[in-house]
Amino acid sequence: MKKSTLIRLFIAVLLLGATPMVSASNLSKADKSIAANQKSTSSLEILFKNAISQYPGDINLFDNPTLKQRMIRLLGKQRYEIFIKYFEVQTPVEYFRGAYSTFACQAHNCGFTEFEVLYFPYEDNLCIRYRVEDVESIFMEKETYVTWPNKNT
Repeated sequence: MKKSTLIRLFIAVLLLGATPMVSASNLSKADKSIAANQKSTSSLEILFKNAISQYPGDINLFDNPTLKQRMIRLLGKQRYEIFIKYFEVQTPVEYFRGAYSTFACQAHNCGFTEFEVLYFPYEDNLCIRYRVEDVESIFMEKETYVTWPNKNT
């Protein structure tokens, strides 16, 4: 194709607001990854939004394949299994200050073994406060400053 034809085509696209045809085979690996992440983001946000005011155990929240996969990637398989085993005394899912959250602890051991899950939909950032036998760790998908919602202020 001649250079002048390409220029005319480019100008036509700009003036008409048309978008060039893009097929899945033309996408780079990075573009496919971004598209897949956007899909999981929207499905994760919908999952948490639909879970508001419900207990995670009642709706099998952590059995959702997308959430489960991301939690295993974040925590590792062994920590995830401990999380599931001791996520017993639960709070309902809430939305507060830009984050979906839920909390649970091990029955008869609250304060020493407890977990808090936060999901920030605008940043697509899943965060977990993981405390087992009074040893606490914070896991975040994105290493950004995360403000844990404090309902008392």
